[in-house]
Amino acid sequence: MRGPDRGYEGHKRIVADAAHELRTLIAILTTRTSALQPGPEMTRLLEDTTRLTVLTGQVLDLQRFDRQQAAFAPVDFVALADTKCRSSPRLNGSWSRAMRRRSGMR
Repeated sequence: MRGPDRGYEGHKRIVADAAHELRTLIAILTTRTSALQPGPEMTRLLEDTTRLTVLTGQVLDLQRFDRQQAAFAPVDFVALADTKCRSSPRLNGSWSRAMRRRSGMR
C-alpha cells in the first residue's frame, strides 16, 4: 500500500473507532439523562442524545459502505422488462403482440 492510500486507510480506521467510542459515551449519557427529573431540560438533553445517536450511526454506515467493494454491472432494463412482461400470466401474450407491432414486426 502506498503512502496516501495508507494514510486514507488510517483515517477511515480512526473515524470508525471514534464512532464506536461515541456510541458508548452516548449510551452512558442517555442513561444518565433518563434518570433526571422530567422536564424541559431533560427533554432537550434526550433530543440531543438522539441526534448524536443518529449522527454516529450514519458515520458507521458510511464507514461500512466504504468498506464494501460492491461490483456493479450494467443492466439492460428493456430486456429485463421484456422478459418479465412476456412471462406474466396477466398480460397473456399481449405484451409480445404490442412489441411486435411497435417494432414493425407482424
